[in-house]
Formats: sequence, C-alpha cells, structure tokens
Amino acid sequence: MISLKQPTEPYELDLPYGISVTVTPLTTASMAAAQASARRRLESLETQVKERKESGLPLDGLPDLSLEGERDGLFQDLLIKELAVRHIREWSGIEDNPEVTPENVSAVMSLYPVGEWFFQEFTLKQVLLTAAKKRIRALCRWYFQPGGGPQYCEGCEANCGQACPRRKHALISEEEHQAWDVLQTCQGQLRMTPSGHVLGVDLGVALKVAQARGANLSIASELLQAAGAGMIEAMNTREDS
Repeated sequence: MISLKQPTEPYELDLPYGISVTVTPLTTASMAAAQASARRRLESLETQVKERKESGLPLDGLPDLSLEGERDGLFQDLLIKELAVRHIREWSGIEDNPEVTPENVSAVMSLYPVGEWFFQEFTLKQVLLTAAKKRIRALCRWYFQPGGGPQYCEGCEANCGQACPRRKHALISEEEHQAWDVLQTCQGQLRMTPSGHVLGVDLGVALKVAQARGANLSIASELLQAAGAGMIEAMNTREDS
C-alpha cells in the first residue's frame, strides 16, 4: 500500500549522471511559493518580449512565447529551478564540486534530463496527495448522494466491474482509509446553516479523532477537507432535491 507521508527531515535524491542531492522536504506552502515566483518571472519575460516586439527589436535570447507550447514549457522550467534553488542544500557527483548557489543549481537543472527527473521525484508525494484528495472527494460525492453508497450497492444486481463507483473511486493509501474511517465516525458532528444546508463535519472534532488514532494530521486535514467538500456537494444536492 502506498503512503502519502512526506519526509520530515532532509533526504537524498539520486539523479542522472551520478548526481546526488540532499533536499529539504516539500510542503504545500513551499510549492505554492515556488509556483508564484515562477509565474512572476514568466510574466516579466512576457513583458520584455512584448516590449521588444512592439519596438521592432530582436529578442536577443528571449524566448519566442508565440510558439505553441513554449509558454507552458518555460513555466515548467522556471518552476523546476525555483524548487531546486529553494530546497537543494548539498550535492555530490558534479565535477569540481561547485558551491551550491542559485546560479549553479539552475545550471545543473538545465541539463536534460536532470531537471525533469528531479521534479518527478521531488514532487511525487504531493502528486499522490492531490490524486488522493480527488479520489476521496469523488467517493464522498457518490456515497452521500441520494441512492448512493450502501443503497446503491444493495440495489445492484449486476456485476458492475470497473464501472462501479465504489471501485472507480476506491481509496488506495493507508492515509485515505484513515481519513475515511474518521469521517464515518464523525458523521454525527455535522455543521449546518440556519437554513439546513450541510457545511461538512466539524473539522476540529475530526482532527482530534484522527490524532487519537495516530494519523498524520497534516495529511488527514487535507484529506478530510476534500472529503467534506464531496459530502457537502452530495448532501446539499439531496436537500435541494
């Protein structure tokens, strides 16, 4: 069974060409910060390209962002370098053992496929967490809707196979199953609006239950919020109906 748990201490990643880097763990906040910085740099480059074109000047090394896919590719390149600069602390396997500086890190990340490999390995846990949040939200949206969940399965006389929503949105990781069990336990702790619409389970209570059961609270919090969103969509649809 896969785990969504991120390392809490610096760890090593092995990259192509015998390069090894020591990185600090990625967090949702640090990913958001790197994305924002890469976006600002891209917008700055777009402004420079636009000004040069309007003035009839050559681009002089600036990327031609009018080409299809060029903008997306450049953003990915900038994001990889932002993450590497922010998180790489040490490295080995590089000729002359250069100092770990933003300029040197960016140069190493420009070597294909070092940057792409680094990005895939470094962001793997966050990708898995994003997929897990989508799964548990979709499962809740089906499970709590009218005729969903147990009612759906009780009335099913056919072998649905892969088309079965329970199978389609099946939870994979241990953390997802923990969050699901907490959600089931806390169904009696719903928060409601005065008009009777569901606002989801009481997250504070749910996290106390998760903590008591030894769950990773940072992961549980994100999964429970995603699950709550699916529950809200299903239950409010039911109330409106």
